[in-house]
Amino acid sequence: MKRLLLLCAAGTLHAHDAPTPGGQTPPERILAEESLGRTSRDDGAWPTWDHATGSWFGARDTLLSHGVDFFGGLSAEAWGNPTGGMRPGATANVLFNFGVEVDLETLAGWQGATLHNSWFAPLGRDLSAQNVGNHFTVSNAVAYNSLYLYELWFQQVVGPLSLRVGQLAADAEFAGSDHGALFLNAAFGWPPFLSGNLPNVGPAFPKGTPGARLAVAPTSWLTLQSAIYQGNPYEDTANRTGTRWHLGGDNGWLWLNEVQLRWSPEGRPGQLKLGGWHHTGRFADLADATRTHSGNYGFYGVIDQTLWRPDPEAEAGLGWFARAGGSPGNHNLFAFYADTGLTWRGLFASRADDTLGLAVACGCLSSGAKQASESSRPARSEVAVELTYQCQLTPWMTLQPDVQWIIQPGASKEYANALVVGLRAAVVF
Repeated sequence: MKRLLLLCAAGTLHAHDAPTPGGQTPPERILAEESLGRTSRDDGAWPTWDHATGSWFGARDTLLSHGVDFFGGLSAEAWGNPTGGMRPGATANVLFNFGVEVDLETLAGWQGATLHNSWFAPLGRDLSAQNVGNHFTVSNAVAYNSLYLYELWFQQVVGPLSLRVGQLAADAEFAGSDHGALFLNAAFGWPPFLSGNLPNVGPAFPKGTPGARLAVAPTSWLTLQSAIYQGNPYEDTANRTGTRWHLGGDNGWLWLNEVQLRWSPEGRPGQLKLGGWHHTGRFADLADATRTHSGNYGFYGVIDQTLWRPDPEAEAGLGWFARAGGSPGNHNLFAFYADTGLTWRGLFASRADDTLGLAVACGCLSSGAKQASESSRPARSEVAVELTYQCQLTPWMTLQPDVQWIIQPGASKEYANALVVGLRAAVVF
């Protein structure tokens, strides 16, 4: 499986298939690359190369043969809301990513060991914050303009066990949907039942936090994984590099647990994830500023299913995903969140690698969030509907037009429903 972890972790478009995050497959396959067999073909015309920058005159292949994989990419976007929201307007933004992954078994003979380091550099403006006023950010590639350490970890695999320690990002391994990764609205990535209820969205794009993750896969169809993270990654403006580490104390700890079940009847793979989380910190009561709550928790489920394939051996076909999660109490923004959608890869015979997608997300505010709303016409929920088409122009470049309909932006009837249109171009270096 070809891999571009950074672009996938942020939900950004990529020119290869989405990798399966560590912990979702048997640990002996976690981070499995085509290391020794993979090449960086650039012997034909530029549009047929595997990467936009080619093989670096053979240096890339030499590094890969020694277990060293330098990777990087760029996505550029333009967004606008011609009607609805707080005010009509348009924005543009860019997201750079880069990093290195080292297979220590190939490089130094250390069996089952891997080092990984990755960074994000967002640049631009957020249409949701500036113009639409909605909770579900229309682009999953926007953040405060800075350079962030996303992940820096060491992983050791021994038989069915995998241990990962260092700076970790929970959105790379928990609560994600393979089919949902196509969509550009941030709600379909790191879900609002986590991002809306954890301090500063939790350990997720654009920065992780110190932590440890243990995964065990006793069989090919079952994986159990558990992770603990620094409880507060701090606001982007207060942690502009992603290296503000402060374990315990007032930050508390975030504990995530997930069980994953897989199946593939007649070449139609599916996966079910059931998870729960607990945070040990203190949380302010949204309805009563004089009160705080000790701890916080929630539960969720995710399902991915390939519904139909014209050929069981091909990747084209119709897929479906659904997620739902909730948290109790007045100290959470969302009491319940759910999303679902369909993806169709290879809708047109002449465009076998293109993917069409339609999805809807709905977040219901908690009673405390409704009472604390500053809107003159509060609503109970916000809904986002997204229609998108990912066009594979070359092995290293995609173009993705996108349309979103935001219903009750900010869970309020104060602003008109917003029509959002966008275009993303992504390049793998």
